Amino acid sequence: MSVRALITGVNGQDGVFLSKLLADKNMEVFGMSYQQHPSTNLDKRVRYVVCGIRESENIVDFCRSHEIDHFYNLAGISSLTKSFEEPFKT
Repeated sequence: MSVRALITGVNGQDGVFLSKLLADKNMEVFGMSYQQHPSTNLDKRVRYVVCGIRESENIVDFCRSHEIDHFYNLAGISSLTKSFEEPFKT
C-alpha cells in the first residue's frame, strides 16, 4: 500500500514543487484547489480535486475515504490587496 498525501493550494508555486517531490518519492498525491482546472505546471501523476479550503466537512470526508496519511495545507489568498478586501477568506 502506498503512502497518500493531500496538498491544498496545489496550484501555487510551493504546491507544484511539493507535489512533484512527493510523487518522485512514489507517494500517491492528491492536489486540492478551488479552481476548476489544475495549473499547467502540475505533475501529471497528481490526482486533482476541486474543493475550497473553507469546505472543511468535504475535506475531512475526502481524507477519511481516501485514507490520507499526510496533509499539507498550502491554501490561502496570495494577493495582499485581496487579503484586505476579503479578511474572512484570508
